[in-house]
Amino acid sequence: MNMKKIFIFTMAALLVAGCSSENDEPEKEDSPKKIEAVDKTVYHADEFAAYLRYNESGKEWVIQVNTEEKNPFPWGDELGVHITVGNFQEDFRQYQDQRVVLSGSYQQLYSIVIQSGLASAIYYTFNIETIRLWEEDKPEEKQNALLARYQVAKMTITTDGGAKVDSKEKTDYRACTIKIESDTAVWNYEGRGRIRGRGNSTWLWYPKKPYRIKLDEKASILGMAEEKDWVLLANYRDPTHLMNTFVFAMGQGLGVPYTNTNRYVEVTLNGDYIGLYQLTEQVEQGKSRVNINSKKGWLLSLDVDDGPAESPNAGDNFWSSVYRMPVCVKSPEAEDYATPETLIEDAKKALGDLENIIRSHDYEALAKVCDIPVMIDYLLIQEYIYNVELSAPRSIYIHKDKDADSKWTFGPLWDFDAGYDFDWSQMTTGHKFFSDYRETVLGTDPANHVSDYTYTPSFFTDMWKNKQFVCEVKNRWNALMPRIMSEFWPEAKRYADAAAEAMERDAKRWPIDKDYKTEINRMEKWLNSRAVYMDNIVRNYPYYE
Repeated sequence: MNMKKIFIFTMAALLVAGCSSENDEPEKEDSPKKIEAVDKTVYHADEFAAYLRYNESGKEWVIQVNTEEKNPFPWGDELGVHITVGNFQEDFRQYQDQRVVLSGSYQQLYSIVIQSGLASAIYYTFNIETIRLWEEDKPEEKQNALLARYQVAKMTITTDGGAKVDSKEKTDYRACTIKIESDTAVWNYEGRGRIRGRGNSTWLWYPKKPYRIKLDEKASILGMAEEKDWVLLANYRDPTHLMNTFVFAMGQGLGVPYTNTNRYVEVTLNGDYIGLYQLTEQVEQGKSRVNINSKKGWLLSLDVDDGPAESPNAGDNFWSSVYRMPVCVKSPEAEDYATPETLIEDAKKALGDLENIIRSHDYEALAKVCDIPVMIDYLLIQEYIYNVELSAPRSIYIHKDKDADSKWTFGPLWDFDAGYDFDWSQMTTGHKFFSDYRETVLGTDPANHVSDYTYTPSFFTDMWKNKQFVCEVKNRWNALMPRIMSEFWPEAKRYADAAAEAMERDAKRWPIDKDYKTEINRMEKWLNSRAVYMDNIVRNYPYYE
């Protein structure tokens, strides 16, 4: 009988070749054997039909294909192929459980062999470049779907009575009407909400202000998953408008959980055109945000500004017990927690348990409680961007769900306009970046703080004392480096190309001493040089133990 084979998959933890533990027990003859892929080439896949699914048990987005239809994946024997989405974006959620047409790039990771080699499954990661519903080809509609997320929409915000938005305090929201006009008609929106300022230095120092929007009712905005809370990033310091966008593209491409989505809007506030803004999700607990339990999961922010020193009366912060980092509890909120009076101490203990394991640099112990591959991706991104905020720290998030077997996970990624070699001597007025690519925040020898920032918390560097961890860092960098300028930068550049006219208008509204076209070119050169420089650093990370 000719039977259709359909496979839905989950991803096992990736063990990089050469990094296995010396304490591994001998495998039984018929136990599953994991064999690393010899060919790590990234291949391009033209359009093929599939289904996009969410695997609840593995908490991953996967691609389901039919063996009898054209698709690019070589098959295993009885167990088929297992394919995870490596660059999930919130835009993709609208296609869940629907038949779609995909194109993109894929890479074999490893295979699992069982039954004395008689059955095998091949595991792949797939980065989606284009996605559309399965239907008769409609070239014009197809092209519009591909370009929609890069389009610049128009957002008009009108506060009741024309009230000024002149405060970032939570008590000072201004009621308003919000209207969004997009070239993609189904993304047009009009509704009620509230607006206030947001940010720290960006609110205090710069004339172009960032804002926080809270809708009265949840809504999908410009194709992003529906929620109430949204952020308008002014990007005034950033002369390229791309610094966060590039990191989000990189995070999405590498599969860092809950990486933000990019959209650009030109904003008019109470009749005043205030320029080009980046509209994105608020980092918070939520079904379509950081999807952890609201009462028992943890979302923590390691941040000087929200910590005990700068916000001593906030009531939601503490100094961590091992590395003495400033920590703010973003979720759960006290009113949602079973014992509000113990919330801070419980959060401190939960993080302290992780800190103690990192301080011991015990790989096997850490692997049980922390998603190490995501930790490595997260820290490599921080170093590559030269995000000196890691040293403070500022805007560093880490989260964990309520389940006993859930792991601490670094992310979401947030706030990168202090990276890229920003000139801090002009921090209140300047827009100077990209002068030098030969600096480090983690260092050439992170375990010993051989770095331009010797005071970076050892929470981020102590694992470099573990040989297996360093080995996995090196292998992961080798895998992701070729994708930086071939995949992540072109994705960010597509937003810049689509927003060129809006950037011109923004430059007239907020004139600075930089030309955005020149700065985008300088950014590209810096990223190229930085990748080569960092490649040498990573290859020469010392081994300990």
